[in-house]
Amino acid sequence: MKKQSPRKRSRKRRIVTAIMTVSATLVMASCTFWGFLKMGHYHLVKEVPHSQISKNKKSKQVIYPTIYIGGSGGSATDLFDMMTQVAPQEVAKSAPLSFAVNIGRNNALTISGNIAQTNHFPQIDFNTVKGTSAGESYSIALQKMMTYLTKHYRVPAINLVGFSSGGTGALYYMIDTGGNPNFPRVKKFVSLDGEYNSETPLQAGETLAQVLETGPSAQTPMYQYIAKHYQRLSSKTKTLLLMGDYNALMQTDGTVPWADGFSVYHFFKENGNPVTWRIYPSVVKHVADKNNPTALAYIKTFLFGKSKTQT
Repeated sequence: MKKQSPRKRSRKRRIVTAIMTVSATLVMASCTFWGFLKMGHYHLVKEVPHSQISKNKKSKQVIYPTIYIGGSGGSATDLFDMMTQVAPQEVAKSAPLSFAVNIGRNNALTISGNIAQTNHFPQIDFNTVKGTSAGESYSIALQKMMTYLTKHYRVPAINLVGFSSGGTGALYYMIDTGGNPNFPRVKKFVSLDGEYNSETPLQAGETLAQVLETGPSAQTPMYQYIAKHYQRLSSKTKTLLLMGDYNALMQTDGTVPWADGFSVYHFFKENGNPVTWRIYPSVVKHVADKNNPTALAYIKTFLFGKSKTQT
């Protein structure tokens, strides 16, 4: 057997030693890397999003909006004048935010304007673009708007002002979202010439007093839906029902009979809501009542009193 020279044996030992050194270095680097992931980097990945979410949640602006719901015409500027006159002076200075939910185009949402960081009591105009008198359509559209608001703002409570068919929509919305924690509570509700029984007048031998006490004798599907579900309403919502006396003899505002506009009064009473009905003087027909100074004065006092903070 041929013996290796001392020089060759020395070279072999150096190669083996180098290989072992490199292997040990790689093992140590691997342990350090995985230790970093486990003890450091993983911790950051887990904790940073949580802290960021908390920061974003805390930074949401708190608002208590009053939402004005337009009538069946669907006009985008239907209630701007009303909003300016009803809002307290310090709030009226801010341009209103407008939500258009186009019920004719799969409830496509369009937003105009913004809410200033210092404005915690914004006035919001709502319309359906395409005209409707259907409470169901209004309710779905209002829910879409409210989902947007609650996503971008903290909204503990709202006020609703419904004109004409906007009153229908407001009431359907309150019924459909009643008890749902995803939607803010309705603090106050104003119905101005609201429609709840498809413009049904008093029937032969029927009186307004009877309608106020027990409801109308002739009941349309619109009214029947409310009758079936009104107990979903929050009993804490303060309510004001207003009707114009354009034709006192016929007991109508020129379009909606008093028997219709006040047909839901007894539901609020039975549900335990603080509710008031009132007939105001008017020399113009229904469509112009949204700018009636007496009606607007009632609404302003009911909603805000002497201070906007009463929302």
